[in-house]
Amino acid sequence: MTIARQSADPVSVRKEIAKLQSLKLEALRTIWRSKFKRDGDGLSRDILLRMLIWRIQEQAFGGYDRSTGIALKRYSGNDGNLGDGGNSRHVQTGSVLVREYQGARHTVTVVPNGFEWREQIYSNLSRIAREITGVKWNGPRFFGLRQMKNTDADGRGGRA
Repeated sequence: MTIARQSADPVSVRKEIAKLQSLKLEALRTIWRSKFKRDGDGLSRDILLRMLIWRIQEQAFGGYDRSTGIALKRYSGNDGNLGDGGNSRHVQTGSVLVREYQGARHTVTVVPNGFEWREQIYSNLSRIAREITGVKWNGPRFFGLRQMKNTDADGRGGRA
């Protein structure tokens, strides 16, 4: 995490971002591997692009300030993923969860009495995940609020 603010030319940063936006998925994955030193094969073009743009801006202008960094560490596990392995994870009202599944983006908003998806209120995330996939899923796991542990071959972590 970069905290110090650096000076950079905003025009050159904009040009670099515009160049990224014009690239196809495979080219973005190649750049991803060089910047993050890990594989990005499971990520969508949109996610790759957003994270690469963040990295460019972070390197040019600096990253989070100290208080934001502390808050993010508090909400992430030791491995940097959201959640604490499923123990007492609470998502606040107003939070927006986004999941891309089979080429379609699904956005869920946390509301006081449940979760809103496609203008309907659901009592839990698992019902939404089942509607999206057609099979039984752990909703918090499907939306990335829990790590996948001991999953079946299909990655659902439970019986269909």
